[in-house]
Amino acid sequence: MESAQHVVSANGITQAVRVAGPPEGVPVLLVHGNVSSAAFWEPLIRRLPATLRVVAPDLRGYGDTQTAPVDATRGLGDFADDVAALLDVPGLFAPGARPVVVGHSLGGGVAMRLLVDHPDRVAALLLEAPVSPYGFGGTRDVHGTPTTPDFAGTGGGTANPDFVARLAAKDRGEDAPTGPRNVLRPPTSPTRRRSARTRSCCWTAPSPPPPGTTTTPARPSRRRTGRAPRRGSAACSTPSRPPTSGSPTSWSPSRPRPRSPGYAATPT
Repeated sequence: MESAQHVVSANGITQAVRVAGPPEGVPVLLVHGNVSSAAFWEPLIRRLPATLRVVAPDLRGYGDTQTAPVDATRGLGDFADDVAALLDVPGLFAPGARPVVVGHSLGGGVAMRLLVDHPDRVAALLLEAPVSPYGFGGTRDVHGTPTTPDFAGTGGGTANPDFVARLAAKDRGEDAPTGPRNVLRPPTSPTRRRSARTRSCCWTAPSPPPPGTTTTPARPSRRRTGRAPRRGSAACSTPSRPPTSGSPTSWSPSRPRPRSPGYAATPT
């Protein structure tokens, strides 16, 4: 599906909303995470079936939605109120719709806050790495009781001080590893470039060797799935080529991602 951006007025602010699918489709509400916008969901929206009615707003202060104050004493209440107001905007959802709410990170906390405040307006929740509905501090019950009195180990307690200083100074450079753009792009970008360094191997179905050539077959793999022969084996005497029907493909081991420079090894 392809989405189109709309601008609506709800809960006293101007909100930018991406909409896709037919108005009578199954309602789905996508809520993005911190340092992001509804554009985060575009790769997903393009792959969703056309039977869904998808609405993805920019939260206040993000994307093209109006910048407005947030009362931190209410946890994520201001964000949840904005999203709740969208449920009654004509043209976004069918009247009385109860969407499946999908939330990522901060958006997961907003989704839970929406469910706490309006349980009759939510059909289901789908959460990915959510924060507490009461904010970025760790809580342990529906009342928002802190896991520890000083919120130790949660929130911004592990932020690199140089990153914080550059963020406050509105640093837009890309040279320093602790620059805001270098720290925030990898985990928040909607599409990540795949590493060009992948394992190169021959396929397991090489062409027959020329007449008169003696080769030693590669040892069969013990893995249940197909695995390409090791580099330098006799079965790799031909150039790589696409697999034929029914032949397994080569594989690439996953590489561990380095820790982002925006986080210190120990709390500051």
